[in-house]
Amino acid sequence: CHQVNGWRGVKGVANRVSAVDQTFQDVSRFLFEKRWEYLHVDGKALVDSHVEHGELVHDPLRFKVIILPIADTLPAGAWTRLLEFVAQGGKLVAIGEMPMNSDTEFPDLKVRDAFARVFEQNANAVFMADWNAAALDDLLSGWLNKPVRLAIETQPMRLAHKMVDKHDVFFLINDSKSSVTATVTFDTDGKLEEWDPATAKIRPVSNETEIQLKPYHGKVYRTR
Repeated sequence: CHQVNGWRGVKGVANRVSAVDQTFQDVSRFLFEKRWEYLHVDGKALVDSHVEHGELVHDPLRFKVIILPIADTLPAGAWTRLLEFVAQGGKLVAIGEMPMNSDTEFPDLKVRDAFARVFEQNANAVFMADWNAAALDDLLSGWLNKPVRLAIETQPMRLAHKMVDKHDVFFLINDSKSSVTATVTFDTDGKLEEWDPATAKIRPVSNETEIQLKPYHGKVYRTR
């Protein structure tokens, strides 16, 4: 089970802090379990990024979607970058709270008003008043291609995906105590081979293939 350490277990924590922590963990767990590739970034990373062809670029990383889980306070430069990101076609989802405060104003009325207009007028920006996993999954499915799709999406398969020396590398793991047989489709144009660490065997596989994994067993798939 994906777990992120937070404030929920700390005695005496304010309800507001607990809500922020809970939403952050819920969104992180959802992205992990649904096999959406994600990375946590902070305000400085946003400030230090630039926008290129509708993507937020922090070399060598490129982001097509930014999710703000009850994140109403960021540096002014980060808010500026996100406005530029949405204007160029990037996708933004704010959950629970609208952008409101900056490092120079609290509240920052310019930030509040700018994002109120964006969420009202730009389909690339979506505000979710309450956390809703199904609604977020629908949004992401309309914007992105999953690197790995399952014929049965509820199967307990987890994913890590990287580009290594211009090769797609997928690590799939069965995150359960029962064996799993799954039909898997990889979103890549390259020809694949399967590496099984348990047996040291390597074999070619098609981009749509059936794989078998023992409990908590993982295999690597790499483009040749």
